Amino acid sequence: MARQEVVLGGKGEMLNLSHTTLNRESYMPGLLLAIEYISNNKDFTFGLGSILDL
Repeated sequence: MARQEVVLGGKGEMLNLSHTTLNRESYMPGLLLAIEYISNNKDFTFGLGSILDL
């Protein structure tokens, strides 16, 4: 489905962080959260911080 990778490093070293989704089911909790948020809030929202209470 999707794969993201972040590579960090310095001289002589490398750190790889990766995330892989195998099917669409992994997106459903976030999609449902977004739908609920939109139905309850009519204001403009930038970013996920306010939606996720960060």
